[in-house]
Amino acid sequence: PVIKQKLNRFDYECLIPIPLSAERYQQRGFNQVTAVLEAAGVRFQELLEKVVDTAPQAQRSRRQRLVEAQPFAVKPDVACEIKGKKLLLIDDVYTTGRTLYHAAEALQTFAPQSIRSFSFAR
Repeated sequence: PVIKQKLNRFDYECLIPIPLSAERYQQRGFNQVTAVLEAAGVRFQELLEKVVDTAPQAQRSRRQRLVEAQPFAVKPDVACEIKGKKLLLIDDVYTTGRTLYHAAEALQTFAPQSIRSFSFAR
Protein backbone atom coordinates (compact mmCIF):
# COMPACT_ATOMS: atom_id res chain seq x y z
CA PRO A 1 0.00 0.00 0.00
CA VAL A 2 1.08 3.54 -0.80
CA ILE A 3 0.50 4.79 2.76
CA LYS A 4 2.83 2.14 4.18
CA GLN A 5 5.52 3.04 1.62
CA LYS A 6 5.26 6.75 2.46
CA LEU A 7 5.43 6.11 6.21
CA ASN A 8 8.50 3.88 5.80
CA ARG A 9 10.39 6.98 4.63
CA PHE A 10 10.13 8.46 8.13
CA ASP A 11 12.44 7.62 11.02
CA TYR A 12 10.03 7.10 13.93
CA GLU A 13 9.56 4.84 16.91
CA CYS A 14 5.93 5.57 17.67
CA LEU A 15 3.16 6.37 15.21
CA ILE A 16 0.25 8.25 16.79
CA PRO A 17 -3.05 8.86 14.97
CA ILE A 18 -5.09 11.97 15.67
CA PRO A 19 -8.10 10.83 17.71
CA LEU A 20 -11.76 11.69 17.37
CA SER A 21 -13.84 12.87 20.30
CA ALA A 22 -16.07 10.20 21.85
CA GLU A 23 -19.10 12.03 20.43
CA ARG A 24 -17.73 12.13 16.87
CA TYR A 25 -16.64 8.48 17.08
CA GLN A 26 -20.14 7.51 18.18
CA GLN A 27 -21.69 9.44 15.26
CA ARG A 28 -19.30 8.04 12.68
CA GLY A 29 -18.64 4.59 14.09
CA PHE A 30 -14.95 4.65 13.16
CA ASN A 31 -11.85 6.85 13.09
CA GLN A 32 -10.88 7.40 9.46
CA VAL A 33 -7.16 7.74 10.31
CA THR A 34 -6.93 4.46 12.23
CA ALA A 35 -9.10 2.73 9.62
CA VAL A 36 -6.63 3.65 6.85
CA LEU A 37 -3.65 2.62 8.98
CA GLU A 38 -5.27 -0.73 9.82
CA ALA A 39 -6.14 -1.36 6.16
CA ALA A 40 -2.51 -0.64 5.24
CA GLY A 41 -1.21 -2.97 7.96
CA VAL A 42 0.58 -0.17 9.80
CA ARG A 43 1.09 -0.44 13.57
CA PHE A 44 0.18 2.58 15.68
CA GLN A 45 -0.39 3.57 19.28
CA GLU A 46 -3.38 5.59 20.43
CA LEU A 47 -1.67 7.78 23.03
CA LEU A 48 -3.87 10.86 22.65
CA GLU A 49 -7.51 11.45 23.43
CA LYS A 50 -9.69 14.30 22.25
CA VAL A 51 -11.19 15.73 25.42
CA VAL A 52 -13.13 18.58 23.81
CA ASP A 53 -15.75 17.88 21.16
CA THR A 54 -15.55 20.49 18.42
CA ALA A 55 -17.54 21.01 15.25
CA PRO A 56 -16.10 19.25 12.20
CA GLN A 57 -13.28 21.24 10.59
CA ALA A 58 -15.28 21.67 7.37
CA GLN A 59 -17.98 23.51 9.33
CA ARG A 60 -15.59 26.07 10.83
CA SER A 61 -13.78 29.02 9.32
CA ARG A 62 -10.01 29.32 9.26
CA ARG A 63 -10.23 31.94 12.01
CA GLN A 64 -12.37 29.66 14.22
CA ARG A 65 -9.87 26.83 13.77
CA LEU A 66 -6.88 28.99 14.62
CA VAL A 67 -8.32 30.26 17.93
CA GLU A 68 -9.53 26.86 19.12
CA ALA A 69 -8.40 25.86 22.61
CA GLN A 70 -6.29 22.73 23.22
CA PRO A 71 -8.63 19.78 22.49
CA PHE A 72 -6.14 16.94 23.19
CA ALA A 73 -4.71 15.23 26.25
CA VAL A 74 -2.16 12.47 26.54
CA LYS A 75 -3.79 9.30 27.90
CA PRO A 76 -2.88 8.50 31.51
CA ASP A 77 0.15 6.26 32.12
CA VAL A 78 1.71 6.52 28.66
CA ALA A 79 4.58 8.91 29.44
CA CYS A 80 7.05 6.01 29.10
CA GLU A 81 5.85 5.53 25.50
CA ILE A 82 6.73 9.16 24.68
CA LYS A 83 9.83 10.24 26.63
CA GLY A 84 12.91 10.29 24.40
CA LYS A 85 11.08 8.73 21.44
CA LYS A 86 10.78 9.82 17.81
CA LEU A 87 7.06 10.39 17.31
CA LEU A 88 5.11 10.59 14.07
CA LEU A 89 1.63 12.11 14.21
CA ILE A 90 -0.86 11.04 11.54
CA ASP A 91 -3.93 12.99 10.43
CA ASP A 92 -6.28 12.70 7.49
CA VAL A 93 -6.36 16.27 6.14
CA TYR A 94 -3.97 19.17 6.72
CA THR A 95 -5.72 22.51 6.37
CA THR A 96 -4.40 25.09 8.84
CA GLY A 97 -2.09 22.76 10.77
CA ARG A 98 -3.82 23.62 14.04
CA THR A 99 -4.87 20.04 14.82
CA LEU A 100 -1.31 18.75 14.47
CA TYR A 101 0.02 21.75 16.41
CA HIS A 102 -2.30 20.99 19.34
CA ALA A 103 -1.47 17.28 19.28
CA ALA A 104 2.28 18.00 19.23
CA GLU A 105 1.89 20.53 22.03
CA ALA A 106 0.16 17.95 24.23
CA LEU A 107 2.88 15.36 23.55
CA GLN A 108 5.76 17.83 24.02
CA THR A 109 5.05 17.92 27.77
CA PHE A 110 6.43 14.37 28.00
CA ALA A 111 9.81 15.17 26.40
CA PRO A 112 9.90 13.18 23.15
CA GLN A 113 13.13 13.29 21.13
CA SER A 114 11.22 14.59 18.11
CA ILE A 115 7.72 15.03 16.73
CA ARG A 116 6.99 14.94 13.01
CA SER A 117 3.70 14.73 11.17
CA PHE A 118 2.16 13.15 8.11
CA SER A 119 -1.24 13.85 6.57
CA PHE A 120 -3.06 11.81 3.97
CA ALA A 121 -4.22 14.93 2.10
CA ARG A 122 -3.61 18.65 1.98
